[in-house]
Amino acid sequence: MSGVRFRPTRSRHHTPQLALNIAPVECPDDVTIRAGVFHYDASSGHENLSALWNEYRKTHAFARRGDRILCLPRIPGAPEVGDSFEDLPVRENLSPVAVLLRATLIDLLLALQRPVLAHRPIAFLGGPQHNLLTEVLPSDLRAPHWLALRPRYDIDVRLFFFADRKPFLGLALDSRTRRQLSATCKELLAEGIHLEGLYVGQLAEDKDPRLEPHFELLGRVENVRGDQLVLDDARDDMAEVHAEGAVLEPSSRTYAVVLDQLYGARTEAIREALFKKLSQRRVGPAKLEDLRRVLDYLRKQNFEVTLGSVSFARVQPRGG
Repeated sequence: MSGVRFRPTRSRHHTPQLALNIAPVECPDDVTIRAGVFHYDASSGHENLSALWNEYRKTHAFARRGDRILCLPRIPGAPEVGDSFEDLPVRENLSPVAVLLRATLIDLLLALQRPVLAHRPIAFLGGPQHNLLTEVLPSDLRAPHWLALRPRYDIDVRLFFFADRKPFLGLALDSRTRRQLSATCKELLAEGIHLEGLYVGQLAEDKDPRLEPHFELLGRVENVRGDQLVLDDARDDMAEVHAEGAVLEPSSRTYAVVLDQLYGARTEAIREALFKKLSQRRVGPAKLEDLRRVLDYLRKQNFEVTLGSVSFARVQPRGG
């Protein structure tokens, strides 16, 4: 079984900026992918892809290549799916390998209970213990469980092309933050939060059940009438929404207003401390160290990318 390791890019062919956040994936030369093939019809291909994904997403990954749909088995014993079949050498077909690696990474993150927001690039949140807001609060203050500012990481699995080097498969890592206001408006009202003038919406399930629900904007709260939020500037002329089914828009303005309501005269000092912490994370050594920690964490998970009955990609701690 051939091992595949992630390692930070250290090559004279790469610029210093690229060396910070690219991790090549080493692929074996002697492994092939047994791929099922369907013809892709421009008039119905999108629906066909969706149907295949819905039926076989737990056992296969799918990729469109020109006028073909490739069905890529990704667990041992996966059924054969396709009108015809081809053996694709891994080193000559890195794009399908990227599709498989992307699916495997998402499975890993879900097993680790990391919320996944998107799949291309893969976007996920740090653990619930990593709340940047609580890290800057004075020791005598606490953040409610529904208010957080969490690290968000993006992993783009793709091919890289550099001068004087063959194309290679790699991970491009980036980091930013995500505001979280997870309480329903009914819960916020019970805690004394004033919602007037703030935008609200609802959480909608994604077509991909692996991904977190996404926010859909409904309108701005004009006033509160019992458990009903009366809206203006609303979508589709929606007049009101029940507070229990609504959440606040996680915008910077909303976040700032909620901080003001919670911490009053001490908000400005908290905001300055938070701004300083975020500035350090965005650039320079602090950001690089954060990305390295993510990369080291992935190495230690020791997971495999499986092509049907052949496990070829293993992430493991790099020696030396």
